[in-house]
Amino acid sequence: QDGPQTKRPRSESCSTQACSSCPNGCSDSRSSAGCPVGWHPLPRLSEPPSYDVYLHEFALPRRPFIIANGCAHKWGWPAADGRWRDLSYLVDHPQVLAMDKLFDRPEGFRPVALSISVRRAVANETGSEWQTCGTTRLMTPRSALQKLQMRSELGMWGDDGIAMYLRAWEYDSDEWQGISTHGSCCASSSSLAADVSPGVPFARCLVSGLLGEQHPLARSIRWIYIGESGTESLPHVDPMATHAWMWQASGRKQWRIVRRDPAADAVPVIKTQRPKLEAVDDPYKVTGAPAPSGAPKDLFGPSACSNLRAWLDGNRSTNDVTAWAGDLCEGELLFIPSGTLHAVRNAGMGISTAISHNYVDVSNAFGALRCLKQALSLLVEEFGHKQDGSTNWQEACEGLEGVLDAQNLGLLSATLEKRDLPSQLA
Repeated sequence: QDGPQTKRPRSESCSTQACSSCPNGCSDSRSSAGCPVGWHPLPRLSEPPSYDVYLHEFALPRRPFIIANGCAHKWGWPAADGRWRDLSYLVDHPQVLAMDKLFDRPEGFRPVALSISVRRAVANETGSEWQTCGTTRLMTPRSALQKLQMRSELGMWGDDGIAMYLRAWEYDSDEWQGISTHGSCCASSSSLAADVSPGVPFARCLVSGLLGEQHPLARSIRWIYIGESGTESLPHVDPMATHAWMWQASGRKQWRIVRRDPAADAVPVIKTQRPKLEAVDDPYKVTGAPAPSGAPKDLFGPSACSNLRAWLDGNRSTNDVTAWAGDLCEGELLFIPSGTLHAVRNAGMGISTAISHNYVDVSNAFGALRCLKQALSLLVEEFGHKQDGSTNWQEACEGLEGVLDAQNLGLLSATLEKRDLPSQLA
């Protein structure tokens, strides 16, 4: 896909016109004025785009698109054979088993928690809706997968009015290679990431290229999502101004994506204000940069459209807004542009399983540098808190934990290790 060919793949439902009816079913859509947002259908391509088409028609203008089922076969991914549709494959995967063995060792392994949604009745309506209400206790990734597997096997007999979601699992972030499972040591060739190798041709990650595929920063922007119908990820913007691709291994996801002009989408890298001591250790914070100030908490409900419109109208710097809605189905791949506000909901029957890799390339490197500039400013501020100059680089970075999200903190640390990284990105 990377040669001189520039032929544009056939586009399906790639209209620039708004959807004829609101995907959220808002009351305004039934009036003469129509939906206040004017959602567009997500552009769909029958074939993977060439690099030039990707760059100029989608990445630079920050337009999302979906590639039809079959792209994983074209790229030679092992996971294209459907192995990820079976949760037992993931439960007994050598990497997951190695993670489990590391859990109780001094070097440890980061635990996960399943987020929980509860089904509740809707006032004055016959239907119901799901509401996120909390998380489970911390557990190993394998325990979380086993819990989801057990619930899936129970089917309708296991319908207890709740739904669970293993959300944003940083599956590739820690060292598990060399741990013995089934009498042999695990190698990187048996990793979950190897199932989607050699990756997506147009997603040429500069972070991986400059720091190496196995650098902690490159590995920290790779996630797996496994959830039951009704669970969701709330509106947010991905960290470090990254683009992302997501491949839907099984099930279906509903998507809402909102693009404003670049100035309005320049969200700060600060995850929280400088926290109080008792609030620092919060294991339930979701990976990812915050949403822009005042952004609505829901993009799916009947009232979401009016709330989104009010927020957009209240931001004077917003003069170029486009909103997309659509479903990502099994075998399809979605491109999520840098800086866009997006929300995701698992839908349909059965478990939804997806893998997502974020990346920085030539089209969003400036955004990543802007994030780095903010992080460096915070580092200087952190040094200013120690008037005697006793703080070293490592202590200063540790002082920013809980202030910066994990990925922007990783970008800062990588820059301190490799001082020419900013100039190389530029």
